[in-house]
Amino acid sequence: MWSVVPLKKLPIKSIRPGMKVSQPVYDSFGNVLLESGITLTRHYIGRLLKHGIRSVYVEDSFLPDAAPGDVISDQTRQKAISQVKNLFMEASEGVIIGIDEIQETVGSMVNQLSSNESIVNMLDQRSLDDYTFYHSVNVCVLSIMTGITMGYDEKDLHILGTGAILHDLGKTKIPKEILNKSGRLTDEEFAIIKMHPAYGYELIKQTGEIDEIAALISYEHHERYNGSGYPEGKRNSAIHRFSRIVSIADTYDAITAERIYKKASQPHEAYEMLAGSGNYLFDYLAVRSFLENIAAYPAGSLVRLTSGETAVVMETPKGFTFLPRVNVIIDSAGRLLKEPRELRLYEMENAAVQSVLTEEEFENLLKRAGN
Repeated sequence: MWSVVPLKKLPIKSIRPGMKVSQPVYDSFGNVLLESGITLTRHYIGRLLKHGIRSVYVEDSFLPDAAPGDVISDQTRQKAISQVKNLFMEASEGVIIGIDEIQETVGSMVNQLSSNESIVNMLDQRSLDDYTFYHSVNVCVLSIMTGITMGYDEKDLHILGTGAILHDLGKTKIPKEILNKSGRLTDEEFAIIKMHPAYGYELIKQTGEIDEIAALISYEHHERYNGSGYPEGKRNSAIHRFSRIVSIADTYDAITAERIYKKASQPHEAYEMLAGSGNYLFDYLAVRSFLENIAAYPAGSLVRLTSGETAVVMETPKGFTFLPRVNVIIDSAGRLLKEPRELRLYEMENAAVQSVLTEEEFENLLKRAGN
């Protein structure tokens, strides 16, 4: 029968004692809260709740193996998140520390991403309180990958990555009650939010250790190609080419993340939004290069095919964003297959993903299939 899938994401309220963790769970300082393979107990679940963890990846015996690989090492990602958190915490007190360490970690990211041909399958296990730190690292990874696709050299990639990982540093000067407000911002509150790019620019400049272009990235990451952004309403080529990349990565990660005031959008929804925004909100060439690195349907996604079959996404080859390799698990008549059947959509004609299924929709399909 089928092997076990290490990728079924459940909200913390839905996990139960006896489930087995399929991906390591970390706190925001990079410490392991739970190792992969651990069986959840009430004590462990309480520990996750205490640390603000919102979702966990657990094993599911109904699905075939679909393990997503990260594009950088787990050690590098967790180190970066911890360093960003420490930097932001100190910056909120008026002190800037750890710049050398962050630049060294950005260098590690550049090296790893330059030799990685994988497409992005982000694993989102960030807590609400730690959103900014995970977001900063994600934006850095996505920006560097885009820069590599656009042919930038190592020096440029390092500057781009440094500006990307520090792009939200100015938020340390924004009151938390405004940053984390669950309701609609007033005009006055939004005016305060719009000051964070300028704050970030000044903080980065003050260090005296970072290329000025990295500070400019922080200042311009909310500018838009058509002039509708802030703080200056710059247009197209008036916005630095690195800032144009970071603005796309920042938008994508924000759209696909759950926040206290909004639900997360699916990767394919964010992809389609960005694909239609080239040379309007964002630089077309930067958008095209960015999207080459994104999986519209990340590994582990449950999808309905145009054939009426139900499948789980296994991987997406680079260059075939909407045509992944999948394993069919329920046929078009609603019958659960004894063994999954592999389809390589990128090699087939008239075969594609029709829609992404929610966990509830999949559970209903399983019930109708007699399971």
